[in-house]
Amino acid sequence: MAVGELIGAAIGAMLLIYIAYMLVGGILTTVETATLTQTEVTHLQDDRLRTSLEITAHAQADGTVAVTLNNTGSVVIGNFTHMDLYLGDGVAAPLLYHHASAGAEPVWSELGISAGDAPERVHIGELDPGEALGMAAPYTGELHWIKVVAGNGATVETAV
Repeated sequence: MAVGELIGAAIGAMLLIYIAYMLVGGILTTVETATLTQTEVTHLQDDRLRTSLEITAHAQADGTVAVTLNNTGSVVIGNFTHMDLYLGDGVAAPLLYHHASAGAEPVWSELGISAGDAPERVHIGELDPGEALGMAAPYTGELHWIKVVAGNGATVETAV
């Protein structure tokens, strides 16, 4: 009987070691995932804090609103797919316009990116600090309010 008890104890000890290994591995994976997620959230919040936008010009003609958006922050804005434009008359709910590449209607489109009087030279197709983005959207109502929301959550709005 002593051999049977010894084998049972050895198997039990091996099972305990295996279970402990699996638990520690699971805990370490969970901790690593949580740490990476927190790091990513911190980076996103930092980008949003360093993003500063300014609406410097707007015009409405022939059923289209043109807006000039300057990047006055220190973050390059490169994903216009998630940038939204809101236009409102101050009475009804504002209209939401997605970027033309987002696949939803209604859409706003790019009129171009420039660095002052010159065309953009760095990060072509992205809005670098100091550059201006021209946006156009169809709108026939009386315009009283403009708001732009960048893909990272930074916003700018102005009353017209």
